[in-house]
Amino acid sequence: MNPVPNNAVSMAIFAWNEESSIQPMLESLFSQSLFFEETVEDARTRIEALVRDRGYRVAKVRATIDRTNLVRTTVRFDVEPGPKTQADVVRIE
Repeated sequence: MNPVPNNAVSMAIFAWNEESSIQPMLESLFSQSLFFEETVEDARTRIEALVRDRGYRVAKVRATIDRTNLVRTTVRFDVEPGPKTQADVVRIE
């Protein structure tokens, strides 16, 4: 495991229309982190759970890390929400 980089970390979420609601949670997560790869995976699973909770039950999120810039490490989260799940009938017994 690598420690969180000393340089700045930027995050981007693509292909989903509610990115702004997730950004503060990600910033908090990364600011409290000790191990960078663990934090990226934790963020990826949290984003996936949030998207699924909003009705996209087959959502997939992929994270990539770009360390080519010596000043800034970039983490990109690509969201594939898939079709929205809807119920025709709900029965409570």
